[in-house]
Amino acid sequence: MKQMRKRILSIVMIFALALSVYAMPKAMPYMTYASADYGSTQLEDYARQVAGIVNRERAANGLSPLKYSDRLSEPALVRAREIQSSFSHTRPNGSKCFTAITEAGITYRTAGENIAYGQRNPEEVMNAWMNSSGHRANILGANYEYIGIGVTYQNGTYYWSQFFAASSDLSGEVITLGGSATKATQDATKATVATTQATQAATKQTVATTQATQAATKQTVAITQATQAATKQTVATTQATQAATKQTVTTTQATQATQATQAADNNAVRQNNSPRVWVLELIKILSERYGKNC
Repeated sequence: MKQMRKRILSIVMIFALALSVYAMPKAMPYMTYASADYGSTQLEDYARQVAGIVNRERAANGLSPLKYSDRLSEPALVRAREIQSSFSHTRPNGSKCFTAITEAGITYRTAGENIAYGQRNPEEVMNAWMNSSGHRANILGANYEYIGIGVTYQNGTYYWSQFFAASSDLSGEVITLGGSATKATQDATKATVATTQATQAATKQTVATTQATQAATKQTVAITQATQAATKQTVATTQATQAATKQTVTTTQATQATQATQAADNNAVRQNNSPRVWVLELIKILSERYGKNC
């Protein structure tokens, strides 16, 4: 009888224990997500600096800061690696860039992406993005809440990516960065503007110099043409003078010949009018008429 009671009591206890276990709320499976692994402290620091500069730029434009998300940075890192071989917002497999976010288990209401390569530090890449209208629009997007940064380095070149998102999946998994790199960005921007202005001024000066050179060349050509015309005129005048001189020489020679002829004629006349000539002529006439007896 006692053994029967023990068995019944054991069965009841087991049944009660089973009911209590069934009634307990089931534990939700624990989901883990990959955190961003930059591979080096420098690259991670660069990523945080970029996020800090973004927030400074947003503050300067009256916008709330974006929260840096380590979880959102993982797909950003995936994209930073992908653009090493295919620099495009389309992934190497042909899908859109935002599929990297959903593959990381993140749903979003809106998202944006910036990519770049070749810039040597956060200041340079942020300066490049802020001077590009499309990239600047993402950085200053009013509807975004979170930012993830990807930075990789290969064969001496840095590759950069940013993911912007509004998502309830990222709540509580983010940090807010301040950063102090905005001044450097502003200084770099000012330096770029100054360089651009100097280049424009130099270009204007070059254009002015070129125009002045062209004007001087035209003036030189005009002077050369005038000189050539004057030279031709001088040659013509010289030739005319030489011809006139020859004509004068010919006229002088003719005059001299005429004068010589007249002088000879005058001399002959003078000789014919002398008494001796008349006597000789008379003797000649008498001899012819009377012969030797005269």
